[in-house]
Amino acid sequence: MGKKLSYTIRLNNVVVYGFHGVHPEEKTLGQRFEIDLEYRLKNPVDPWKDEEHSTISYV
Repeated sequence: MGKKLSYTIRLNNVVVYGFHGVHPEEKTLGQRFEIDLEYRLKNPVDPWKDEEHSTISYV
């Protein structure tokens, strides 16, 4: 069998400010959100290949 590829995408310490929530003051005053995200792709399509059929269609 061939070598299995895996990739990890990390976004650390992403800070955003949003005006949404359950309570009225959350929608009026807003609040700060801090996000850490790790996304692992196991056996993804080769990222160095640039072929249209290998992409995601958003249509």
